[in-house]
Amino acid sequence: MNKRLKKINNWIVLITIELIVLGILVFIMISRMKNADVISVDLGAMASGHEEVKYDGTKWSLNSEDANALVSDGYVIYGPGISLQRGTYTLVLDYSTTRIQKGVVEAASGLLETADYFLLSNNKNTVKYDFRVLADVTGFQFRLKEYYGGNFELNGVTIVKNTHDIRTYIFLFILLSICINLVLFSEKIKSNRYTILAVVGIAFLASLPLFPNGMMTGNDMRFHFARIEAISEGIKNGIFPVKMYSVFNDNYGYPVGIYYGDMLLYIVAIFRIIGFSIITSYKMYIVTMNLLTAISAYLCGKHIFKKQITSLVFSLVFTTATYRMLCIYARAAVGEYSAGCFYPLIILAIWNIYTKEKDSNEFKDSYILLATGMSGLIYTHVLSTEMVVVTLVVLSLALIKKTLRLPVIIVYIKSIFLCGLLSLAFIVPFLEYYINVDTNLDDGFQSTYIQSMGAYISDYFAFFKSITGGDYPGARGLHTPGAVLMFGLAIAVYLIVRKEANKEIKTVTLGALISLFVASNLFPWNRLYEIPKLGQFLVSVQFPYRYIGIAVAFLALLLGLTLERVSELELFAKSLYTYVAAISIIATFVFVSFYQDESFVRSIYRAYDTPDLFVCTRGENFGMYLGSEYLMDNSDVSMEALDYVLNGQDVEAELLEENGLKMKLDVDAKENGYIEVPRFAYPYFVARDSMGERLPVQAGSNNRLKITFKDAYKGLVIVDFEEPIHWRGAEIVSLMAVICLMLLISLRINVFDKILVLKHKA
Repeated sequence: MNKRLKKINNWIVLITIELIVLGILVFIMISRMKNADVISVDLGAMASGHEEVKYDGTKWSLNSEDANALVSDGYVIYGPGISLQRGTYTLVLDYSTTRIQKGVVEAASGLLETADYFLLSNNKNTVKYDFRVLADVTGFQFRLKEYYGGNFELNGVTIVKNTHDIRTYIFLFILLSICINLVLFSEKIKSNRYTILAVVGIAFLASLPLFPNGMMTGNDMRFHFARIEAISEGIKNGIFPVKMYSVFNDNYGYPVGIYYGDMLLYIVAIFRIIGFSIITSYKMYIVTMNLLTAISAYLCGKHIFKKQITSLVFSLVFTTATYRMLCIYARAAVGEYSAGCFYPLIILAIWNIYTKEKDSNEFKDSYILLATGMSGLIYTHVLSTEMVVVTLVVLSLALIKKTLRLPVIIVYIKSIFLCGLLSLAFIVPFLEYYINVDTNLDDGFQSTYIQSMGAYISDYFAFFKSITGGDYPGARGLHTPGAVLMFGLAIAVYLIVRKEANKEIKTVTLGALISLFVASNLFPWNRLYEIPKLGQFLVSVQFPYRYIGIAVAFLALLLGLTLERVSELELFAKSLYTYVAAISIIATFVFVSFYQDESFVRSIYRAYDTPDLFVCTRGENFGMYLGSEYLMDNSDVSMEALDYVLNGQDVEAELLEENGLKMKLDVDAKENGYIEVPRFAYPYFVARDSMGERLPVQAGSNNRLKITFKDAYKGLVIVDFEEPIHWRGAEIVSLMAVICLMLLISLRINVFDKILVLKHKA
């Protein structure tokens, strides 16, 4: 009793200290917010070495005709050359330009944390750019990094000391306090400390490439960074969930959140809102995904394998699989590697369905695991969902005798029903847009013969080659599950040849081999594509080698089963587990080594704030070179076409205010007049007058939102994206399903704990 009281007293003391420190940090943050340091820069302190750049006492200006000779010059305008103390700041520029420009912040001495440059859009008049002073700087200045021509005016420069740094300190302090409290006072944590350390160590091992400054520019990184920014901007504007993205295409509106599941990206969006930079937030997200994957794999293995050590090895080889690491660090395939953390749930569900007795709790509850795992895939990556569905269909047909049992059929029906309820919030808007809105996505696979994009069989054994393929023309990067997983496959085949493999090993081996075959260039993808309708659906996976991710799931499970079977038969040394773990760790070190070398050869990406990003879907200068799939057909997103001019007839209008997707216009319209505003006319973009009444809208030129005035009107017009009531209804259904499921799981856990206590007492 005394020990318990002492423990409670210690906990109270620690909590008190933590609350005092937290209170001090919050007080500092509030004080800084109330007394924000604002530096209004005297434009006269700016400078230019060119007579073509004029300063009239109120603004700096360049005329495109006079300044043609200055194109590509990096010192057209610069200044003010002031000193700044350690902290986080926001640079606010008031400007106008007819072409996109690049700006940069720099200092003569001290240390800044920023990106290489940021963009000044030709469609905006203000840009806010965050940066961090790591050590007091002198000679701080903004300058045009590279003048790209056109007319340019700089009307004002302001520097504001923000609270991003203190907000991040508060978050990290709260996180650290929670971890310390759990370690010191949670009996479950103490009793499982070695397992927890091992799982955290696995996540740390998979996160090693994150420690250098910046990251290798992955294939899809810029697109996903823009997604993250759009979600965080939407949340800050009071929108949840964020279906129609701002940020993209200068706020014209882009429905990525409708077509592409982004549930897990809200994690990194919250990091951004707290105040972390884009690159730091993204790295924190990868660590979170690695930890979630390691945990889910361990928990899955714990219910499948007989030994604790096997569960940990399963978690290790799955989390650090070479293909998964490739998806994270070279391909930046955010959806694909995020979806991977749900694979273990599906593995366990299928394992329980086909190996457990129909009266067991594991079998009865398998529908919960399967529905949860599949819902996670739907909300994260549609293509991964497709691949898993295809795999499950083939698997259920291969095990047709067991599949056709009434209890199994009931489990599948319950899984589909529960998955539908959990995923309704994504499915309803996705299907509505996919069916009713003509986009580039509809035409994306009209002539797609993807077989040549499959992995070579030799790729599966090329463990020590370049991650990206190097700079050789036509070179291919890593396309292998990894050395340790292929080693496990070899042992499994050895057991089968010796007729000492059990039926589980045989089945999983077959699944692994089929997955590797499907992922290769030997699988007849081109013939498959020519099958009407079905073929086009199947090749929408784009790259056959994506099925290596499915193979990794089979191979990791196979390795665990093989290790336990070999241990039972005493065929190899008892330290085989150690060898497997060592190979996996060494392979990860090799990957990290190649990554660090190649990242500097390829390019390092250090995006810090939103203006750093290419947010336009156009494939020219300042475009993402990716992400035009969701544009409406015949949309022109060139720099000339994507403007903010308020075109119309018999209407005079002025843009008063813009906040994300929302626009406030001052309009003077004659009868039957119309105006086109800089928003794409996706369904559920609406325009309302000052009384809140909806005005007729339709697609105008270049798919811009066209607002028609049947009667003469003078006053405010509000343009915004409004989710329809049936979308909100779907979201409520999914939310209620999640709550009911959590209550059900909690009830099951409580009942299970009580049974254990009663057994212990008996």
